[in-house]
Amino acid sequence: MFKYVIFDMDGVIFDSERLYIECDKEVALKYGIEDMDFVEEVCRKCIGVTSEGTLRIMKENFGENIPIDEMLKDSAALFKERSIGGQLPVKPGVNELLEYLKGKGIHTAIASSTKSDIVKRELNDAGLLGYFDEVVGGDMIEKSKPAPDSFLKAMEVLECGPEDCCIIEDSFNGIRAANASGGFPIMVPDILQPDEEIRSLAGVVMGSLFDVKEYFISLEEKESKSKDGIKLFATDLDGTILTEKKEISPRTKEALIHFVEAGNHFAICTGRDITSGKLVYNELKLEMPGSYVMAYNGGMIYDVDEDRVIYRVGIEKELVKEIFEMAADFGIYIQTYNDDFILSPWGGECLDYYKKVIKTPAKVGEDALDYMDKPPCKIICIELHDHEKQERFRKAVTEKYGDKLDLMYSSPVYLELIPKNSGKGEALRYLADHLDIPIENTIAAGDGENDISMIEAAGLGIAMKNAPDVVKAAADVVTEFDNDHDGLAGFIR
Repeated sequence: MFKYVIFDMDGVIFDSERLYIECDKEVALKYGIEDMDFVEEVCRKCIGVTSEGTLRIMKENFGENIPIDEMLKDSAALFKERSIGGQLPVKPGVNELLEYLKGKGIHTAIASSTKSDIVKRELNDAGLLGYFDEVVGGDMIEKSKPAPDSFLKAMEVLECGPEDCCIIEDSFNGIRAANASGGFPIMVPDILQPDEEIRSLAGVVMGSLFDVKEYFISLEEKESKSKDGIKLFATDLDGTILTEKKEISPRTKEALIHFVEAGNHFAICTGRDITSGKLVYNELKLEMPGSYVMAYNGGMIYDVDEDRVIYRVGIEKELVKEIFEMAADFGIYIQTYNDDFILSPWGGECLDYYKKVIKTPAKVGEDALDYMDKPPCKIICIELHDHEKQERFRKAVTEKYGDKLDLMYSSPVYLELIPKNSGKGEALRYLADHLDIPIENTIAAGDGENDISMIEAAGLGIAMKNAPDVVKAAADVVTEFDNDHDGLAGFIR
């Protein structure tokens, strides 16, 4: 749940954009501009823009022969006449949402392109000023929307970071600014309906402020459910707890710290090898007592505190060699692992692609499998260009060795092979039993097909918003936000 909410004013708090356009059209007619459709088109371009920006846009569209300065003064006077004294209609759901936020102790601010004295007057006239902790007007910033200045200023005066706040906007430029600020953008369309670009920038699009209130209530309920009795949290890395930049956000990291400090346990559960899994854990500077690294899609569990492996399951060495021979016949790149190296007969494009993210060193050559000192926890096959060939190989392996191996895709190009009935779900059950934690007191999150067994095994299984439908279908809940917008933070605080 967010700790801070920042509102735009015109089009979000007040149904004022229509009145602005009505006044502009009426005044434009007096100045000899008769094409009202064109006037409205120009006015729409000014939504979410400061008075200076509006002046520039109107001069560009109406030309130098029209005294735009005088026209805008007349329009502003007409608007004031029709809005002063509480005449501005308040948008449906405003009072209910503000009362809810106040009752929850959530801090609020207005960040508007309108001058701050006008903002305060209009809010005061409507009896709403007391609901807001801070007011930021267009006269308090250097650059107007779509620059993020107004929202960054609001965060500054609220003394909050972007990871803790959401921003409610109705305009295109407002959503662009909200996204650029790092806060979570919620769009409640007014006059302008979002296009594909704006939908991609908005965290969520809601029909009304009533919907926003219900949305906040649902977040609160999910957080409450996730915290009730959960003592072990296991999460995939890529596409789940890590952003696309392979980082863990400050808000999500803070949530993890609180979770572990409360005496709970945390495990990263990844398809990566153990060397890479431990490297990521250390690079993220998690350093949390009671933590574990579940590597090789659950084939190995490493106790961080005790610096030892507590669980391991592997593929028989002879079976590994047979699979490698099949891969050679199909022309499929293949690799396996020991505890220190990637092992593959071939280097080339696929290995280079894999090592862009995975920094584990490799032993490459015909003798690579000689370094296989114990049954490896998994095999991975990579095909970058011909998925149908990859599928033919998968079906052939399944037909011949389906009683010994499970096969699944962890990405469109990575085909993972693990011992039958192992996987992340079995590893989660083992770790829960090892810690004497009931399985119903576990929570697991992921975004790939290799996460499904873990999601199904956990007391609360979570699929990321960015997961494919097959993963979402296996989950108890789907996050409201993707991995780039703290999708998991609310479930582990």
